[in-house]
Formats: sequence, structure tokens, C-alpha cells
Amino acid sequence: MKAGVLYIVGSFKSGGTETQLLEILRRLDRSRFVPHVLCINKEGGLLSDVEKTGVEIREMRFSRLLSPLSWGRLRSHAAWARARGIRIIQGFHFHGNLYGALLKRGCPGSSLVVCEQAIYGPRAPRHRWGRAYYYRSTDVVLANCEAVRRAAAERDRLDPARITVIYGGVDIDKYHPRSQVKEPGGLVIGLVGRLHPDKGQMILVDAAPAILKEIPSARIVLIGEGPQRREIEGQIENLGLGSSIHLLGDRRDVPELLAAMDLLVLPSASEGFANAALEGSSSGLPVVVSDAGGNPEIVEDGVTGRVFRVGDPTMLASCILDLLRDPQVARRAGEAGRRRVERMFPLEEMVHGHERLYEDLLARKNGSAPSIREAS
Repeated sequence: MKAGVLYIVGSFKSGGTETQLLEILRRLDRSRFVPHVLCINKEGGLLSDVEKTGVEIREMRFSRLLSPLSWGRLRSHAAWARARGIRIIQGFHFHGNLYGALLKRGCPGSSLVVCEQAIYGPRAPRHRWGRAYYYRSTDVVLANCEAVRRAAAERDRLDPARITVIYGGVDIDKYHPRSQVKEPGGLVIGLVGRLHPDKGQMILVDAAPAILKEIPSARIVLIGEGPQRREIEGQIENLGLGSSIHLLGDRRDVPELLAAMDLLVLPSASEGFANAALEGSSSGLPVVVSDAGGNPEIVEDGVTGRVFRVGDPTMLASCILDLLRDPQVARRAGEAGRRRVERMFPLEEMVHGHERLYEDLLARKNGSAPSIREAS
């Protein structure tokens, strides 16, 4: 009998979590599992792609949890899930995890997977209460890298052995080494990510004068949209770099844009596991990342790119210039990065890892293995 799997997500914005979920929906073995999606807001740049998978999508249609209307709708969602034979509930981010724990109460026999995919500092008391609540109902805590596992264990005092790691993956066939398609022109340095302080665009802008002093013809392109756009544009104007740094906004042709670059930068101030770094290496690019979160698990310093200290524009500029001064060094780093992704982060392994996890949870419920709480 096929097992119903319910994924709970905030929206379908073009983010790393949502992209990974889309690939799971596309590739999950439908002979064993029937996926469904419950979203807080049925919107976002990836919505049309999710709809094309044929998965049933249900919108929560509320923004405040603590209200009579919200509780009534939660009961309705639980009845909807029971009718579809949901055996696995998987939440993403804080609200997805919390709603998953609440829905589990209305779905007897189901298992809850809560996903921790970012590293962050102290949060409001309601977030601490919420995490404590959903951890009590959790069968598996799923992290997307070792750094997130360590951070979650320390922050929430969890036994690291209770946290499973499944690395994010990338469809490497979508990306093409730049040596095959790169057109002549000046050097292009790229950054792909939401325009937000966590992603560190301002660090790259601050490093730009040193980079352009040595390579005046270089161009820097920032791909993504977000709340920090105006601040970034202001800093570019203050530094007089408008002709060298370009903001391209959200784009659906990222593989083609990566193929036109010479180097990818991810100067994150805070990070979990950066899909953009995987995409850059898949494109045969040398990748320069900060040492935030799981970045050093993707980029091998001095082999597939460089790793610099968070928030240090001087070190960032030095790492970029070290790679761009010698095209052969950059080429070897890019080739090594693509091999590393092929070996360690294939998309198929990410999906198979989830399938193995679901099978294990179903076996536990059938009494052949202890639950996470029984084992602790």
C-alpha cells in the first residue's frame, strides 16, 4: 500500500528549501509514496513548476495561529490529511514544523519529520516555545548539513545522534562547465541569492574597489531580489561603481547566467547549506564562500575554491584575486568542484535519502524499530 507524505511549506518562493522540495516532488517514487503539499500561502515563483508535478496542493489560508478560525481550519486540514492516508508529515522552517506537530495530533499513526535548514542566533520566546513544542512530537529531526546539525543540537540541547543529515543535491546535468559555452569578454564575478543581509551582498560590494583596482574590466553581477536592494544600490552609488556592478533581479535562467561567469561568490553572513554553491561548482566555476554554516562542507578551500572569514571584505577580495590572476588555477578549481558535486551531492542521492528515511519511519510505526523518543 502506498504511503501518503505531506509536505508543509510557507510558500513557493524561489529559495533553496523550495527548490529542494520541488525536486523531491518531481522524483519521489510514486509506486511507494503519494506526495501532497500544504502551504501557508499558495504563491511564489516556483508555484507553476510545483503544479506541473501533479501533486495536490492545499492552502492553509490563515496567517495567525492563535485564533478560533485558525484552529477550525487546522481541524479541517487534519481531516483532509487523514482522508488521504498521510503517514509521514514533513515540515520546513519554523512554521512548517509547528503546523506539522499540530496536524500530527489529528493524524493518528503518522510520523513527523522536522527540517532544520539554517543557523540563526537567539529568537523571540515564542520561537523557543514553538521549537520545544514540535520537538516533543518529532520522530526525526532532519538537517541539511553537519554544521546545521551541530548548531541545532547546541541551540536546542538535542542529542546529535537524534538528528539525521541528508545533504541537499543538485541536478548536475542542468549546468554546463563554462569552458564549453563561455563567450569572449571581461571577467564576470557573480553572486546568486536573495538581497538580504544574511546573503552578504554588501560584503562583496565593499570588496569590489580592491578587485576592480587590479582588474578594472571585471564585472560583478548580483542575481536575486529582496528587501536590501535599495541599500545595496545606495552603496554601489556611493562607491561610484554603477558601471561595474549590476543587479539583475530574480531570474529563471540561472544555469545560463552561471555559464557566462568566471567565478561565483557566496559571502553569506549566515548560512545553512547553500544550493547556489552546488550550482556554481556544477557549472565548473571556482567558488569563493564565507566560512558560515555548511559552506566549508561544499567548497574545499584551496581545491575547489576559497573559504574566507565571515564579514571580511579584504580577505574576500584577496581570495577572488588569487583565483582570477591565474586562469589555470581557476580552471582546475572549477573542474575539481564539479567532480566533488558529482561524487558527494547528486540530486538522486538526496531523494533516495528521503525515501530511505520514510521507509524507516514506516517500519518503526509497524513495531520493527524504536522511535526517536523511545531511543533517547
